[in-house]
Amino acid sequence: MNKNQKIKTEDIKLVGLRYYSDKDNGIELGRELGYTFLIKVKGDMYINIFNPLEDYPVFKRTPYANVTFDGETYGSKMFLVSGEANTGPCYLTMMENTESLFNKPEITVGELEDYILNSSEYFLDRQDIAASRLRNNPVKMIKIISKDEKCRADVEAYFSERGQKLYCKK
Repeated sequence: MNKNQKIKTEDIKLVGLRYYSDKDNGIELGRELGYTFLIKVKGDMYINIFNPLEDYPVFKRTPYANVTFDGETYGSKMFLVSGEANTGPCYLTMMENTESLFNKPEITVGELEDYILNSSEYFLDRQDIAASRLRNNPVKMIKIISKDEKCRADVEAYFSERGQKLYCKK
């Protein structure tokens, strides 16, 4: 995508990477393994802005919790928004409307990249963005790339332990 291309913030979703199990019919508990931004392209179809070939299912939380027959609550229900629910990596929406995150109705792809590069959270596409900006600010970008190497390795190890492979852009 062109760095100056504008995107409506209402069409951008912040999502966290998780693990979905067909056998358990749910998403494994725990924290997000990393984050990325998806853009709504049509209907309920979402693509990764920086890696459009990725094909992970996208889930959303319901506004109510799971409850046992005894009335004890445990976690929240999820439902599939986009893609097919297959065992492996999946995305869970963290922020439905990013307009409040960016405080404007539209942002450029370059501004979205800047947000990712400056975030303290691990973003799955940050290494590629940093590599593309290496010439502009080599010291900062090399620090980002090296820091994210460990995070990427941790995520790949997590999925490897579950017999899954994380899609890698090459």
